[in-house]
Amino acid sequence: MHDMELQENSLVFWEGIGQHLLRLDLTDRQRFQAVSAVVNYVVGMGAQMAIEQAPEPEPGENPDEMRERYLGEWADTWMQRDPEVFPFAHSMAPIFRDHDDFEQFVAGLDLILAGLERQAGLA
Repeated sequence: MHDMELQENSLVFWEGIGQHLLRLDLTDRQRFQAVSAVVNYVVGMGAQMAIEQAPEPEPGENPDEMRERYLGEWADTWMQRDPEVFPFAHSMAPIFRDHDDFEQFVAGLDLILAGLERQAGLA
């Protein structure tokens, strides 16, 4: 996103999203906030997925099996916590154990876009 002082890539990204929003009945402030939300979500999720700290697969281990093991360890850790103190983590552990990152990304983006549609009077 950054290319020193001009941040041309960031501007092009904002412009690409913003042009689609020009078609909606939104104020300039609403468009600014919408583009900010989408850009921050997309960049944030991309950064998170890019730097996941999953361990390297064991020699001969399938990457999918490694991911399953890694997520399973996290889910097990969540389940070991006190359910009175961490009720949300307890309820989410089974979902976290086998979630799909792309599905999670799309669901989050859908939430943002649904709010934008509501704001524009389309929902």
